[in-house]
Amino acid sequence: MGRLLRRYAFVNHLNMGYFAEAFAGHLRALGVPRDPFLLLPMMGVKLERSSHLLASRAVWVRSGGAYTIHYSQYERSASIRFSLWHETFEILAGHPRFPSLLSDVWKERLADRFAASLLMPEWAVRREVKRFATNGEGLVAVLAERFGVSHSALRRRLREVAPRCQISCRAGRPRGIVM
Repeated sequence: MGRLLRRYAFVNHLNMGYFAEAFAGHLRALGVPRDPFLLLPMMGVKLERSSHLLASRAVWVRSGGAYTIHYSQYERSASIRFSLWHETFEILAGHPRFPSLLSDVWKERLADRFAASLLMPEWAVRREVKRFATNGEGLVAVLAERFGVSHSALRRRLREVAPRCQISCRAGRPRGIVM
């Protein structure tokens, strides 16, 4: 990880998309979806399902140099994927070579942005919005399934990545996408 982290003078909300793509390249996960259940074990991160997590979806622990992310068995898999990438950013932010000092508040915000950027890269969201532009009624459901995320995560990402992309509605029913 040190080699990847050394490439950055800082990591913040402005370059999070680039950082997430560099991380994906490090994992050789160039396409989407980017499933943490497949990719994190290849990095040596152990994933354990837990029935004891009631207050959060996932938490990470380090024990003797090995990382384990415990995730709630009660959450939907789409939510867990997001949480696993969120926790991965927190692990990266704790690395001695991580280039930025972050407050707890900023670490949480950037962890969410990292997870969104990794699961729903800007280039892929824009491509898929164009591809399914005529399916305004089912766009969110189709793209959420495509990226393996919740509908709410996808709606938020659409507002971030394609703010001009709006679902035009007539009488409350989506009719198509306006770019």
